[in-house]
Amino acid sequence: MRYFSGPSNALKQSSCTNLFGRNQAFTKSYKVPQRQVLSSNSVRVGNCPGSAASLVEYCSNEDWKSELPRHESSQGAAVALGKFDAMHTGHRELAAEATKLGGHPWLLSFSGMAEVLGWPERPPLVAESDRPRVLTSWAPYCEGVLPCQRLIPFAAVRQLSPEDFVRALALNMKVCGVVVGKGFRFGYKAAGDTEALLSLGAKYNLDVSVVDLVERDAMHGSEKVSSSSVRSALAEGQVERVRDLLGRRHRLVIQPAAGKAAASQPERCTFVRDDFQNQPPKGGDYIADVRFIGNGSKRGQSRCQVIVDEEGILIQAHCPPATTSVDALTEVHVDF
Repeated sequence: MRYFSGPSNALKQSSCTNLFGRNQAFTKSYKVPQRQVLSSNSVRVGNCPGSAASLVEYCSNEDWKSELPRHESSQGAAVALGKFDAMHTGHRELAAEATKLGGHPWLLSFSGMAEVLGWPERPPLVAESDRPRVLTSWAPYCEGVLPCQRLIPFAAVRQLSPEDFVRALALNMKVCGVVVGKGFRFGYKAAGDTEALLSLGAKYNLDVSVVDLVERDAMHGSEKVSSSSVRSALAEGQVERVRDLLGRRHRLVIQPAAGKAAASQPERCTFVRDDFQNQPPKGGDYIADVRFIGNGSKRGQSRCQVIVDEEGILIQAHCPPATTSVDALTEVHVDF
């Protein structure tokens, strides 16, 4: 099982042994689940002494059913089920509802679905390394608790019946509650619906909450918030619509490969699409906030013009990175 730590996104490894179909700067202390695997460079959140914010877990076929860590004051883990591609306002509402059930909020989703089901590969909407930052931004909506996420290999669970899945939640992961959106289906061949989940929840002593889908006001009426609508808005270059759907600005994460970033002049650099870690907006000119990261240093955001095209992105920064050469960049964040 591997973890991404937030908000610095440092990657850590664990050797655990052992389901399916506006940003803010936070200075207060948030509640995080206690973990057994910590390292000397673990990131501490707020003023939580001795706690590491390893917020995103990527499980293997063997350890996906392991007990979910929780904060010591919570009743257990309360899970929100879904894909969570975009981590939009509807997903944030599920996390908030999970907190209301009295458990530590967890997003439970699945990795490798496209490969197993033969779907075409698409770039993620949220970069893998950016998920801890988004989860951290949701803490104020979750009663000051940092929500976490576990990604389970779809191949390991795709043939589980609805009851087998709920049994794993209750008996293995030690879940105390489950939250889903209206219309949610689960289990082999999507055999389970929300009525089945409510019934199985009663059988296994789990609180179950079914949440209405979140809607936003659109130019021509209301629009249901979904990952598909976020992807569509990005493809059309509608960055303001994307902000409304996400509840934050869309961040494009760039991880330049050695030798692939070039500066044609001191205040101008380009990056190729192969370095993009998630979906950019439609090709065009934008004003964005850009941050350069490299050699352990971060440079404050600069508002500048960026041009997205079929080849990649051109960033016309007002000030070149003071401590980072373009060739030494490890990551670039572009907030649209």
